[in-house]
Formats: sequence, structure tokens, C-alpha cells
Amino acid sequence: MLIKAAIKSTLPPKILDFLVILNNQALLLAFKNTLELIGNKEIKLVDYPIFIVGCGHSVTSLMLAILDHHPSIYGIDYESNIFLKVRPLAPPLGIIKSFQKWGRSCLEANKKRWGEKTPRHILHLPEIFFCYPNCRVLIMLRDGRDVACSIKDRTGSFEQGISGWVNDNLAGFPYWDDSRVKVIKSKNLVKNIQIPLQEVGDFIGKNTHRKYLNTTKN
Repeated sequence: MLIKAAIKSTLPPKILDFLVILNNQALLLAFKNTLELIGNKEIKLVDYPIFIVGCGHSVTSLMLAILDHHPSIYGIDYESNIFLKVRPLAPPLGIIKSFQKWGRSCLEANKKRWGEKTPRHILHLPEIFFCYPNCRVLIMLRDGRDVACSIKDRTGSFEQGISGWVNDNLAGFPYWDDSRVKVIKSKNLVKNIQIPLQEVGDFIGKNTHRKYLNTTKN
């Protein structure tokens, strides 16, 4: 790790950006090859899933709990981290199997679509959109100072919280204007929940009625 860090520190920023792009292209190539082998329809049991992403400690769990209360949405009750486990050029079979499992569970529960929450998937939006071009992504955005303080309580490092917030949100920023992406400010979700929930219901759209979105379970 120290050697890799030393090498990275000597490379110009443009070269580092190119390596990141190259790595993403390798990941997408692995997805493409695997999907062609098994057939795209095998993972499309649910064609309009919802991904909740953002920097950690940004109220992503609350957003998933709200969506899970909706009668047509099946909430995945754990952070899968599936896109964080893919190796460049390696067939992403684990991701495909997870999609199949979630799709079957969703249909067995008589739901129309599933929702998955892994905050750091904000670093893997190209792969998400490659697998599900029609999906919806909710980016949870919380004040960086609050995130840094929350992470400091867990790790003891305020600086780690700041750098994590900056890096994660920079990764999501280019997609803010994408029609498949909705940025939800966490303070609005907590302060006056009805307004952002109406926006979420309208954004999610297909097979969803916003009147069912609520913060409590019967």
C-alpha cells in the first residue's frame, strides 16, 4: 500500500485521471462480456430498481426505510457493497447473482421494484447505469461539517470525514443533472419531510404512488 501511495504521489493529476477512466472502462468491459454470456434479460426481472448512494452518515438508511414502506418497493435490508468487490476484467458474477436474487425476492413479495442502499456506490454510477439504464439513483447530500463530526465520533479522525465527504460528492456531482438522478438534501428530509418525499415520489415515477411514502410502518 505504501508503494502504491508513493507511486500515485509522483504522477501528474491528468495521468491519475486517465488511470481512473481506464479502470472504469475495464470494469464496464467486464460487465459487457458477462451480460452477453448470460443474457441481459436474466438480470432484468426488475427493470426499474432504485439505488441510494452518498457519502456515509448522510441519512441513507432513513431514505431506504421510507422506500421500503411503500407497497410496490422491496428494500434490500443490508449494504451489499457489490460494486466495490469487482476486480478489473474479472467477470462480475457476484453482482449478477445479487441482481437475480433481489429480483426474485422482490417478485415473491409481490413488489414491483427493489431499492438498494450502499453509500459508496456513489463511486460506481457508470457501472450502475450500464447494468440498469432505466434505474433511479437518489444521492443523499448532508452538510459536510455534520458528516465529518459524525465520522470523527466513529473513527476519531475529523480529517478523514472531510476528505471522504469531498471525494464521494465530487464523484456524484457530474450526474446531478442526469434525469435518472435526484439529489436529496438530508436536512430537508429531517426538517420538513413531506416536501422531499413528494419530490422523491414524483421522481421515482413508474409504478410508484407518493402518497404511500411515509416514515412509519403500520
